[in-house]
Amino acid sequence: MDAGHTRVQVRLDYDPDAVRETFGGPKVFAQSDAIAQTVRDDLERLKGLVER
Repeated sequence: MDAGHTRVQVRLDYDPDAVRETFGGPKVFAQSDAIAQTVRDDLERLKGLVER
């Protein structure tokens, strides 16, 4: 972006069978919410590490 800022783009691929195995049950909105929250939390931790 400029000398003091960097943009990071993340692409996430996942195996639906592994998600079902981890979160259990059929595909439902609760699973997608849990996955989205996990990804957001992980990206926030990554951001903290990069910004140090």
